[in-house]
Amino acid sequence: STPSDYREYAPPAVDAEVSVNSDTAVGVTPPASDVVTPDSFQSAVGIVPSLLDAETPAVEERAPLSPLDIAGMVWIAGVTVMAAYFAVEYLRLKKRVSPSIDVGDGIRICDDISTSFIVGIINPRIYLSSSLDDRYRDIIIRHEKMHLSRCDHLQKLFGYLVLSIHWFNPFVWLAYILFCKDIELACDEKV
Repeated sequence: STPSDYREYAPPAVDAEVSVNSDTAVGVTPPASDVVTPDSFQSAVGIVPSLLDAETPAVEERAPLSPLDIAGMVWIAGVTVMAAYFAVEYLRLKKRVSPSIDVGDGIRICDDISTSFIVGIINPRIYLSSSLDDRYRDIIIRHEKMHLSRCDHLQKLFGYLVLSIHWFNPFVWLAYILFCKDIELACDEKV
């Protein structure tokens, strides 16, 4: 390696009285290719932005959301809220009836409820209030067993699923409310 090889990697030479290059005499101007002039500096500065533009990929602009896209997002949000509401209420109910007492035949007595109902999908249980008058207990147990024999707890779950999908439709809300009332009236009629 010769002493002049380092010029390829060193900054450009500047005209000076004293030089560190052994092959450049004092007071001698280095070759024109190593000298930075204002014109060469401006042309180098002009190249930098064009190099950056060439290497930077173009950012594509997103198209604005269409009304259908917005409606779809609102619908998904509504279904999510309905599912979350069901899950939270079901867990709260399970927690509330957890200290109940099993009296046999799938029937449990609980202090923290005021009305009778069925909880469970695969292994449903009848829950009765501990404050229930003994005169009505037999009728209410037959009523709840009628719900179980008709699989009303599953039908009601399916109805809520339909309601969750069509949450935006007031007629589906009305149909679900009337469906729940019809289930109760049908069991009352059978008992």
